[in-house]
Amino acid sequence: MNNMDLRRFASLFKPRWWPVLFVHCLAGFAVMERAELLDMGWGAWLRAGMAGLIWTVLLAGPASALALVFCDGAEGESSGKERVGWVAIVMVLAGLPLGLLVSWDYWDAYRVGIILLALYAAPPIRLRIRPVAAALVEAAGLGALTFFAGLATLGRISPAADPAIPTYLFAFIFLYLAGRIASSDEQARSTPWIYWSAVGLGFAALAVAGVMMGNRWGAALLLIPLCVWCVAGLDRFDREYRERGGRWMTLTGAWLLTDVAVAFAAILR
Repeated sequence: MNNMDLRRFASLFKPRWWPVLFVHCLAGFAVMERAELLDMGWGAWLRAGMAGLIWTVLLAGPASALALVFCDGAEGESSGKERVGWVAIVMVLAGLPLGLLVSWDYWDAYRVGIILLALYAAPPIRLRIRPVAAALVEAAGLGALTFFAGLATLGRISPAADPAIPTYLFAFIFLYLAGRIASSDEQARSTPWIYWSAVGLGFAALAVAGVMMGNRWGAALLLIPLCVWCVAGLDRFDREYRERGGRWMTLTGAWLLTDVAVAFAAILR
């Protein structure tokens, strides 16, 4: 492959979103290990970094590529599509033994991610071609399960002991749906109401989760990312702003700030 082919090949794996997913996974790690986070040795941080890299590079990236190959059709000849598909499958399978090096709970989350990937992209189901189902699967995988993978990094996850965990997962499902709406060009009368409802439910769930964890800082720290989400909602109706690509920067900033706020709130409780 020449340089142009290599760039096109790599773009199918959506590497521009890997840093966002990596931070989202680390946010889950910070929430779960909040009490000991500042006193942890390099070994725990190495496992957290490994968990984020495996999830983003070996699962989320190949999922994007397989969706393009099976559902949208990657550019190029059929042999090129086949090569992309095989590389993506090998990457996903390589993550299974590597996931065991993180923890059993993380490995379980990874296996659930593979199931979602199969439902999303693989024939004959291919939920990717059904907009509503695709949005829900993406929200479950990228919004909730990625955060859960961070929670599971050290294998100490216990929903019964920490009832705030399901609330966090629901929050990020709503926020992902809000981000998907804001990034879409489709317009309907109900679109603004759906967006603002998803943002409101997402941040309400985050605030409730903070209270359940005994966090006094959660609501205050969430005000800044909430403001950015509001800006993203207003910018969605600015056509010139959308055409300049500004909405992607705003949404990325909103998501990253939300993760940072959630992590800091857990640490400072």
